[in-house]
Amino acid sequence: MSYEEIKNYINNHSGFIKHNNMEVINVTDGYAEVIVKTDENSLNPNGTVHGGLLFGLCDTVCGLAAFRSDKVLVTMNATIDYLRPATGGTLKAISECIKNGRTVSVYEGRVFDEFEKLVARSTVTIYYNDVK
Repeated sequence: MSYEEIKNYINNHSGFIKHNNMEVINVTDGYAEVIVKTDENSLNPNGTVHGGLLFGLCDTVCGLAAFRSDKVLVTMNATIDYLRPATGGTLKAISECIKNGRTVSVYEGRVFDEFEKLVARSTVTIYYNDVK
């Protein structure tokens, strides 16, 4: 499957991604970009974007960057640093590979608000298993 086919498939078929207003913008080898258009359902009681949405966004963008056609992947571990509140609008997440291994890889995800300020940073460890 090409990266363009992956992008189109995820944008049209993934329940979690669609439900949370996420859209895959770019996927290449070891890199991905995802945006989320926040709405009132994205906010916590304080009126800022819920940390769970930010965490899900990081996990999603890192998983996309980690895609390999010959492997099944799962998140093995993930951490996140919430750096400043996101107040809504459109958020952009990017992910890049830190360590590319045969069975375990590590990706960094970063989320930016609509003013291009960094609001969260994550490290996601991915485990690969051969497709059978």
